[in-house]
Amino acid sequence: MMRSTLLPTRSGRILGIFLLQLFTLAAFAQVRISGRVTGPQNAGLNGITVQVVNTNFATSTDNGGNYTLTAPLSPGAYQLRFTGIGFKSFTQPVQVTANAGSTINAQLEEDALKMDEVVVTGTSAGTTRRSLGTYVGTVRADELTKGATGDVLAALQGKTAGAQIIQNSGDPGGGISVRLRGISSISSSSEPLYIVDGVIVNNATNRVTNTQNSYDGNNFVGNIGQNRMVDINPNDIERIEVLNGAAAAAIYGSRANAGVIQIFTKRGRSGAPLVSFSTSVMVNELRKKLDVNQAPVKFGGPTDGPGALTQDIITAVGTPATLPTTTTPVTRYDYQDYIFRTGIGTDNSVSVSGGSEKTRYYLSGGYFFNQGIVQNTDFRRYNFRSNFDHTFNNVFSVTMGLNYINSSANEKPNGNSFFSPLNSVTIIGNFHNIFERDALGNVKAVGERGRANPVSVIEDFKQRQETNRIIASLGAKLRPFSGFTFDYTLGIDNYSQNGTTQVGYSVQYERNRYSLLQGRGLSPIVETVNGASTILPGVDERTEISVSGIYLQQNFRIMNKLFLTGAVRRDGSSVFSEDQRNQMYYKASASYLLSEEGFWQKSMPWWNTFKLRAAYGESGNLTGIGAYSRFNVYSSNAYLERAALQSSGQRTNENIGPERQKELEVGADLSFLNNRIGLTFNWYKKNVDNINISRQVAPTTGFSSVLDNFGRLENRGIELVLNGSPVANTTLNWNITAIFNRNRNKVLETG
Repeated sequence: MMRSTLLPTRSGRILGIFLLQLFTLAAFAQVRISGRVTGPQNAGLNGITVQVVNTNFATSTDNGGNYTLTAPLSPGAYQLRFTGIGFKSFTQPVQVTANAGSTINAQLEEDALKMDEVVVTGTSAGTTRRSLGTYVGTVRADELTKGATGDVLAALQGKTAGAQIIQNSGDPGGGISVRLRGISSISSSSEPLYIVDGVIVNNATNRVTNTQNSYDGNNFVGNIGQNRMVDINPNDIERIEVLNGAAAAAIYGSRANAGVIQIFTKRGRSGAPLVSFSTSVMVNELRKKLDVNQAPVKFGGPTDGPGALTQDIITAVGTPATLPTTTTPVTRYDYQDYIFRTGIGTDNSVSVSGGSEKTRYYLSGGYFFNQGIVQNTDFRRYNFRSNFDHTFNNVFSVTMGLNYINSSANEKPNGNSFFSPLNSVTIIGNFHNIFERDALGNVKAVGERGRANPVSVIEDFKQRQETNRIIASLGAKLRPFSGFTFDYTLGIDNYSQNGTTQVGYSVQYERNRYSLLQGRGLSPIVETVNGASTILPGVDERTEISVSGIYLQQNFRIMNKLFLTGAVRRDGSSVFSEDQRNQMYYKASASYLLSEEGFWQKSMPWWNTFKLRAAYGESGNLTGIGAYSRFNVYSSNAYLERAALQSSGQRTNENIGPERQKELEVGADLSFLNNRIGLTFNWYKKNVDNINISRQVAPTTGFSSVLDNFGRLENRGIELVLNGSPVANTTLNWNITAIFNRNRNKVLETG
């Protein structure tokens, strides 16, 4: 018997690999799907997302509503989904063949309540608004840029329910306070958590320019001084999501105790490069001047110099003391004419976006300059942003983002300070010639009391601060099988870094170093602290904190009408002792779309949407005290030429616990007349317990106060949002939005 064996040769193996590659390419050929997306009046819609369901392949429509999607799909049946803010989502089946393209057109219906809009509430894939049991506000890019402001938070004013946004300083880059459904703490910050493209950013600011004694050497958050969110260019923003309630913010852990503001920047779209340029000019004016005294005489002696009885008030003189009845002719001035001016500003932005189906990019640059209404005040910002997205395959994709900002501001003292030019209007009499100079050309002090001259403050005080900031992010998304997503985001913002894993674990680490050198009485041209006539005490502060958490969330959907959500989270923070460090928080929500029932659609076709929802959530303020505030700290000071340790006047309970917040929210969403009219109603009650309060104690204890969990407060309120489209046709779109907020805050206990 003869047996022969065929051994594989090198050329045979290469041929087999080549045939296998050809088979793979044939099975997953590049398929081209194109079409046009229109609205109710057949007008092309820009920015509509077109995605192959259950894949990472997606694109967006251009200004004419046209799109082209090229993806390596095997022959078979697929679903093409069209989504956009303000429109109902639409799904169209598409049959993919080996060598043929497809043309799929779609017409979307308007949705006043945005029920099919995808919002991100802490999960990797996000969820539609119809399944949410809590209210989440959304502000689109075109709504942000309608006002003449370069500040993101100022652009949010009046555009979302439950948000109280107040500017605390008149400086062009001045601080802004944001309160979502009232204050959530007494001694710590009530600022919400800010997130930009998945990166937690810091809105805290340190005072570097004010001149009032009580400010020197102190930190503050979001009020006096600049607002660091002014570094974000509104022209780079795609949308902003505002999460008011504890149930909506529970997924983000303890740092979201006062709510969450999420900023999503613009991303690239597949297709030819699209260049956009915008420019605007702003004019800033004082709305109304104060009335000033115009009397031709004043009581008492001369206004200045020897013999001046009074400066600004009438003082009794003589024995017995009586008010002077003599009068002196004076010239009256309106200092406001010198202090204020008409400020001019400009906002310029240019961007380039484009790419292929797998790789997309967005590049932008901006220049913003705005003069304040006070003489010699202004704010200038340069910003550059780059966003890149790449899809390797249906399983793995990455995103990258880099934002560099350089900003500078010329400021003047403000607030309740004698150095503030504005205080000259109310503190000193308007009969002083503040423009008079001495023989050397120096502006004179005002009156016999030598008050600060506003002319000197405006001309001689040089208060300038400059900020360089980098916000960078790197994200990776892995979908190894259906129903499982691993999402990792690494972010850097100035001096903070955080990493988040969306499968249920997050770590936030922050390291801060703050140094302050200060002095008063600088000669002209001299700008070094050691050249000051009075050197003030400096500050050197270094802190590190770590916050970690693990959570589990489960969603249930029943017939696309009833949606139930439950979540539990365990958080830990290094600022508290081991007994109080780890805390458990719970969340539950439910929503029911009654309008999806058959009997409703038949009996009331004019009533398009009727959604009932309720939510309960808990959260904690694990960063409500400083990194080492639970310790009784001793500071080192010089005493009799020796080092001495001095205790703080405040005693701290080392077992102090975090503030805990519990909130109940009930609401409804309604739309009528083909979604031309929309109404949203929210009622909430928020209780905050274990508030950290410093309470006075007897001096015999060795301390003047003690810090512990003494307080409780309550917020209760309602929110109404009314949307309407009175006119909607091919030539005119008229949209109206009215927002009503009512919040009542009550302190229940202070110890």
